[in-house]
Amino acid sequence: MVSEGLVSKTGLFFILSFYNSNGMKTAIVTGASGNMGQAVVKKFLAEGYRVLSTIVPNDPAGIDIKGKNFETAIVDLMDE
Repeated sequence: MVSEGLVSKTGLFFILSFYNSNGMKTAIVTGASGNMGQAVVKKFLAEGYRVLSTIVPNDPAGIDIKGKNFETAIVDLMDE
């Protein structure tokens, strides 16, 4: 359930932030391997969020962010 939400589209990524059932702030960031996406992920992590991110399969850019509150999923959002 989203108790606080922000959905925005800037460039090629989307952000959804909410509080999970444990009360922890969580953000979902798509397109996290781009320069802007990685900056957004780092900002949310610095502010204490748990961040779930997506990258496309075989993404040549990759993502080099580590942390206990960071998780990446390989997802093709263009394949409905």
